[in-house]
Amino acid sequence: MNKILAKMVMPSVNEAWDKLIKLRPALKTHYMPSVLFDMRLTQAAAYCYYQMNVIRLSPFYYTQNQKEFEQVIIPHELIHQVIYNLHGETESDHCPLWEQLMIEYGLEPNHNTSHTMTIFTL
Repeated sequence: MNKILAKMVMPSVNEAWDKLIKLRPALKTHYMPSVLFDMRLTQAAAYCYYQMNVIRLSPFYYTQNQKEFEQVIIPHELIHQVIYNLHGETESDHCPLWEQLMIEYGLEPNHNTSHTMTIFTL
């Protein structure tokens, strides 16, 4: 299942990364983070492990909120990685640099985006 989901999500990841390179050309010298689905990630939709250059995604949230995930969650997490790549560790994950890049990307700098999605169960 995770390989199928990874194949589904990668076009959105690549598109978002390309857009971020246009916004921050210095990013060209950095590798795009690995994007993995993690069945153990159940309390948040996604998480950026920026020191490892890895973004973990929740398959539960992704399958129930695919559009929002691709349009908001993935860029949100990639922007964390961009800020780390270009500026190193900051005083806060949602620092002013992150907020500014979210706005330039075209998104509201909502600090809780990847932590407030609802899973619908039957």
